[in-house]
Amino acid sequence: MQMKSEITVRTQGIKGGDAKFTNVGCAIIYATDKGQTRNDLVIDVDSFVGSGVSYQRRENTLIKITFEGNDAFEGTIQQLVAKLNPLALYHGKEAKIKRIKDIIATWGSVSDMELGLDHSPCINSIGNGKNNVSQLIENFNADCVTAVTYQDELELDSNDIDYEDLSEELIDEIADIIDDYETDMLKTESRCQ
Repeated sequence: MQMKSEITVRTQGIKGGDAKFTNVGCAIIYATDKGQTRNDLVIDVDSFVGSGVSYQRRENTLIKITFEGNDAFEGTIQQLVAKLNPLALYHGKEAKIKRIKDIIATWGSVSDMELGLDHSPCINSIGNGKNNVSQLIENFNADCVTAVTYQDELELDSNDIDYEDLSEELIDEIADIIDDYETDMLKTESRCQ
């Protein structure tokens, strides 16, 4: 059985003393550097969603970090760890592929157009100018990507390729794209509640 999110806060007075532990649904930390008069850093950790009768535990705790009044981060604990130390959660190609598949299983397939990517991940490119033939990833699915082969701007072919058959460099690029996708979906979900 999977446990739902929970927050335990440890506090201690400014003069020291015994630490106190409290279980809470939401904790907001305001931090100011010595000599400053405003809160430079705000960390909002929320394990619940909704209000009134719809108030319930989240599956994943949501963390929002604001620095000097600007949004610096919004996402889950795993996303925060991944941003701080991308290698902490994903060791090896297989683990990254599992993470990609888990995110897409949660939020659904997505295309490079829907994500507004500047460019599609390139599997292969040969030639230049009008003789250039490129194979670009244009859709991210639960078990594979859809790659489209172009000669210049003319579409020649489209096929599905398993994540396991892609290079580690492409998996790294896709993992970053899909992590951003999840962050956007969590922000959208948060705004809709």
